[in-house]
Amino acid sequence: MKSVTRNVFFVLLALTGITLLFGIGSLPLRNPYEAAFGEVAREMAEAGNFLSPRLFDKFVLGLAPLSYILSALSIDVFGATEFAVRLPAALGTILLTMAIYITTTHTFNERSGFWAGMVFGTAMLTFFTVKTAVLFGGLLFFVPLTLLCFIRRHYWGMYVFCALSVLADGPWTLMFPVLIIPAYLILTGQVHLLGRMHLLRGIVLFLVLCIPWAGTKFYLQGMPFLTEFFRFRDFGLVSLAAPDSGNPLWFYVPVLLAGMFPWTGLMLKSLKDTICESRTSDLEILLFYQVWWFITFLLFTICSRQFATSIVLTFPPLAVMIGWNLDRMRKEDGRNHMGWAVLSILTFAVAAVAWIRVLRPLPQLAFGSFVMAGITVLFGIAVAIALLLYKDAALGEWLHAAAAILTMVVAYSFFLPVVPGTFIVRSVAEEFRTRSAGQAVTLYTLPEYRPALAFYSGNPGLVLNPADARSVASFREDEGSKFIVLPQPAFDRYAGVLGGTEWQKETEQGGLVLYSCIVRGQPAPAVTEKEPSPAETEKGAARKKQGKTP
Repeated sequence: MKSVTRNVFFVLLALTGITLLFGIGSLPLRNPYEAAFGEVAREMAEAGNFLSPRLFDKFVLGLAPLSYILSALSIDVFGATEFAVRLPAALGTILLTMAIYITTTHTFNERSGFWAGMVFGTAMLTFFTVKTAVLFGGLLFFVPLTLLCFIRRHYWGMYVFCALSVLADGPWTLMFPVLIIPAYLILTGQVHLLGRMHLLRGIVLFLVLCIPWAGTKFYLQGMPFLTEFFRFRDFGLVSLAAPDSGNPLWFYVPVLLAGMFPWTGLMLKSLKDTICESRTSDLEILLFYQVWWFITFLLFTICSRQFATSIVLTFPPLAVMIGWNLDRMRKEDGRNHMGWAVLSILTFAVAAVAWIRVLRPLPQLAFGSFVMAGITVLFGIAVAIALLLYKDAALGEWLHAAAAILTMVVAYSFFLPVVPGTFIVRSVAEEFRTRSAGQAVTLYTLPEYRPALAFYSGNPGLVLNPADARSVASFREDEGSKFIVLPQPAFDRYAGVLGGTEWQKETEQGGLVLYSCIVRGQPAPAVTEKEPSPAETEKGAARKKQGKTP
């Protein structure tokens, strides 16, 4: 049946909604990229300027605004919290899950669509990515919707989502539909479909949606805006122009295998079965999903900067192929699920060993590693019994889903909160905010701590590099009250050049220390409601009273 039924729709919506919204506000923003994303959204909401994103009170040229606007609107409603920053990503992932379900249902049948949505919504890396707002927007929402619209031949929707992806992440997102769609048409001999895609009118629609923002920015900022916009530079996002990440060429292979847990075994089987076991009518459509995941994987592999969460863009096509294969196996394989069982049991066994190898070296998680391994082994045994003894494919499917949900709930409830370093920057920032209240002070810190300190304290601060003579000279020239945040070993090493005898330790959290040097009798600056001009110096902005940054 190729139609969506209300009961199935709401069951999937409830399961994935509860799963993906769970814990989105429980952990601090991750340094430095997610914290920088949150700080841009916070400053955007505080200034009420949704046209030009800025970071540390300075406009960021060429930064596409849509992802930040969504988080800024959420901050306006819920306040500057982790929950508010991540909520648009969580809601967007839920919507994408339902879009996968609807698209797959209309293409194959509802059982395929339900399990395609379930696989995507419960994969381990999907769950983790929702808790990291950085990559949400063009890459993990609008690009998949663009490609799903193409396969359903909703070409006008394809152009709309393509434009929104550019407004969310910049023009580099165009490379995915521009490479994937022609490659699929050439592979399947359907190049003639280009004539039905309304290319010229679609390009006009794309420009109509993009030019108002881009034109306004060009009018205000001139050629520097265009130069930055087309340089594919966007902090915190995969970028072809970013410095080499230093990861090996095969970096994404283990990321993909681990990120699809507990569906990894089914993924490997489905990659083969969609080619070898599909009928001609299904194969023509399934080839699109094969092209989608393969080209995406290849592009990210050759990128000079690699983020583990970016590979989630391959998950929608992989989920569709798994959903299709689960339906096929129940129809064609009867009660013989040996291949599925073997690969899934191997997946759970490897995962159990991985929990121990990864978590056991951390003292706080040594016992938890065995708990997680035990849970994984129990589910592996249950899957084996369901598939090999009872020969019940439906039970096997639900056991996979239950394993995914329980694993992530346990991890986010009990284990991740005690990982060393999880809360230290937020704790130091809150201590600084308390001790600097009502004072004219400047905060100095290393670049990697600056975004989170700015988000949680409301003070953008300045960069201090103790190993750089110019940075130290500028720091020493500042004769006002100031705080510094450094790792304790770095402070001990450079205390002499920083004037260490003048400093008082305020707090220490996990090896990260907050020191103060207060000049007594220095008046606090007058508070003004007028927003500072873009020409105001960075140091002057950093000295604004906390909570009054533009």
